Amino acid sequence: MVFLSRLQPIVLFLAGLSPYERFEAMRQMDRGSQSGLTALLTNKWFIILGWSMIAVLLLILAAIRQQQRERNRQKQLRLFEEKANLFGLTPEERQVLLSIARQARMKQLVNIYFRPQEFETGMRRLLRRTLADAADEEQRKRQITVIESIKYKIGFVKTGASSKGRYRRSQYLTSRQIPTDAEVGVVPNFPMESRDYRGKVVSNEVTGISLEGTAPFPLKAGDACTLQYMLGSVLWGFDVVVISCEGAHLKVCHVDHARYINRRRFVRVPLHQPIWVAKFPVFVQTDKPAMPVFQQAEVVEFSGPTLRIRGALDVSRRERVLVIFEIEPGRVVQDIAEIQRVGRSGTGPFCVAELIGLDARSEDEMIRLTNQAAIEQGLEAESEESWEETEAEVHV
Repeated sequence: MVFLSRLQPIVLFLAGLSPYERFEAMRQMDRGSQSGLTALLTNKWFIILGWSMIAVLLLILAAIRQQQRERNRQKQLRLFEEKANLFGLTPEERQVLLSIARQARMKQLVNIYFRPQEFETGMRRLLRRTLADAADEEQRKRQITVIESIKYKIGFVKTGASSKGRYRRSQYLTSRQIPTDAEVGVVPNFPMESRDYRGKVVSNEVTGISLEGTAPFPLKAGDACTLQYMLGSVLWGFDVVVISCEGAHLKVCHVDHARYINRRRFVRVPLHQPIWVAKFPVFVQTDKPAMPVFQQAEVVEFSGPTLRIRGALDVSRRERVLVIFEIEPGRVVQDIAEIQRVGRSGTGPFCVAELIGLDARSEDEMIRLTNQAAIEQGLEAESEESWEETEAEVHV
């Protein structure tokens, strides 16, 4: 095309045309070339050919991507099988472990052998489905036995963990260490359930923990719940799955990682100040945004970031609320709190809330105010036993 454009003036000159005639002729030639290109681009067969080529290229790209995914999947399965051979897993155990890895949404399947917390996450999800679908108790026991065997083979059960309620470091604390006859709390993981239940450990075996409750448990096989166990001055939580439940008889699976809940290390100081409380959920169904609605109650005690509130508040355990109260003359506390417990004592309904929006400096200041108020009122730090007794009196 460049050669032809350079040749045009020479051809026109040799034709004996005047400069004006040559100019007009060149314009006509340019218009003809442009109209030809336009006709080509707007031709329906050219458009069909272009879209067909694009579709073919997209199909080729999709096929290449699918081939890469398949190769990666085969590689992951090969690595998974190599580790299974190394640990001596049976075919049934391999299938169960593969299901746990997928329930844990592991991108690299082989990592399930090295990440105990992800293992327990996938295990809980798998058990909630399989235990609920199991036809009888034998199938549930078989499922638990296979999972426990996998834990021992791949090393997720700590050899130093005992069932005597002792531990060397917090990461070694497991549900296998809860001793027989220990008192534990049972918290159903239901959104609208605000009541906690109490039970005594009847047996702690390889296949799980058996409990005898003070009241029937509203649970069934496959439900999730939390066992709360006080060890020393620390309250630990174990997120377990129900194996079976018949009235007040409950059996749950083992978990090998405890969740720190709280530490009872603060003096409880009377306060008796009005407090304004409003529900503050993250999401709410409403036609248009609305301001929080506050209810008035009374703070009767505070202990660092924890408040004991007396009054008929419309709140449930684990709800988020906004709280505003005066902690000392001229000093107001405003924060988000989480309801830890709801109950009724001899003085009426109450709830226990923990301030969860405090930064480290603010929490230190709350502790300082607690200690200062305790000194001014002549209070001494309460022992762990007195905490336990008070909890038992007000617990519902």
